[in-house]
Amino acid sequence: MAIGELASPDDRARLPRAHEGARALQLSDVGDDLLVSSLYGASNSEIIPSRTLATPLVLGEVLLSTLGINFRAACVDDDVPPNTFPVDGWVRLRFRETPAAWAPLLSTEPLRSQATRLTVGSVQQFVPPDALRSLQVPTPPREVRDRWQRAVERHRARRGSLDHQWSALANELSAVFDAVHQPFANARSHAKEDSQ
Repeated sequence: MAIGELASPDDRARLPRAHEGARALQLSDVGDDLLVSSLYGASNSEIIPSRTLATPLVLGEVLLSTLGINFRAACVDDDVPPNTFPVDGWVRLRFRETPAAWAPLLSTEPLRSQATRLTVGSVQQFVPPDALRSLQVPTPPREVRDRWQRAVERHRARRGSLDHQWSALANELSAVFDAVHQPFANARSHAKEDSQ
């Protein structure tokens, strides 16, 4: 079936102005695991309203890249920071059921191949958003999609736990580094005071 028959259409309206605390989700913010990360995802780059979609990310949305050479899918995680807006290089899809199961299916080589044939442009090749909705995907039975959905959710939970552990380790290492170097920092500040 065509993606447009399985998912509701996206809203391509642009952000009228950058909100305070808003974050932009760039194509590079999504890893190979197809999830939008809470800790290392949405970049802090400046939001360009004319290039950013107006509605913040919603849990369960599936995003498809319009960049032909970097065609990828992403599933919006439940720890995505609020006020995160996708750049216009993403097309938003809202599947009626098992949304996380569709992201891996949309990231397969046959879908990439279809998307490549739909690209336009000479320097940077993009797939028009309307054309992405015409991509043909197999429709696995619901029980298969339920199994995939659970697998993605288990991966998401495990990755969240590992991200949290990694962040705690980084903070601990930073504290050790600061404690070891603090005497040298104090000695330098005393030396500067003595020289003045």
